[in-house]
Amino acid sequence: MSSSDNHQKILETAHKQLIIGAGFVGLGIAQALKEAGILYDQVDASDQIGGNWYHGVYETAHIISSRKVTQFTNFPMPEDYPDFPSAQNMRDYINAFADHFNLREPIELNRKVSYVRPVENNLWEVTFNNQEQRIYKAVVMCYGHHWCKRFPKFEGEFKGATWVIRTHRIEYFKPILAGEQIAVLTWISNWRRARSLRKYKFLRLAEPSILAAAETDLVFVDSQTGRPRTIPESVSGLFELLPPNEESRELDTFVREHSGQDISSQPTFLE
Repeated sequence: MSSSDNHQKILETAHKQLIIGAGFVGLGIAQALKEAGILYDQVDASDQIGGNWYHGVYETAHIISSRKVTQFTNFPMPEDYPDFPSAQNMRDYINAFADHFNLREPIELNRKVSYVRPVENNLWEVTFNNQEQRIYKAVVMCYGHHWCKRFPKFEGEFKGATWVIRTHRIEYFKPILAGEQIAVLTWISNWRRARSLRKYKFLRLAEPSILAAAETDLVFVDSQTGRPRTIPESVSGLFELLPPNEESRELDTFVREHSGQDISSQPTFLE
């Protein structure tokens, strides 16, 4: 193929938009463009649509926004869905949305974009990982922020488990105004077989006074079965325990040592 022919082929898409990503947002954009009669191409690096709900979450994950505020207004979620749908619910819903609006045909799967740059005439040059290049009128980035996963690494053998919040309680004592400096203290109060209680104190050091107190009851859960799992020593040993009978003494010590100080650059824990 001559260079002129190749250039002509690159320009074949110059009248279209390109949507990068075929997850929840990418499909929503595709449906809106289709309804408006705007021509577009759509690519996704994965082998299936769904984005993060297809390849990036635990099977036991649930969305943290409710069904009614998450669903597309023109395609409600099924009435039998729970208030906070599961990962499987979300995958089923996304696929049903794509089928209902016939969005699958323009999607190129296993199509990874390696480079995007603006070029003359307000156009965009897109390079794919196979070195193919295309020119587009516009590019809509819908690949989300979970595509490049980062997982923390800890010492010990406790693979396949995670922490789930069982209850969270907070009590407010005094208001705080914008610009005021506060300190947040947090510590592990107890260990049980599969549960741990974490406590918090929010302090205004200028007085000093306690603004709020909170506690979170956490359960150590097997990520495959979803059932509580015994907390191994390799996990509990990473944290220093502060029993309830020692909390007041440690709190008094902290306040005495830091009262009136500037601690804005000193993250503080009682662990």
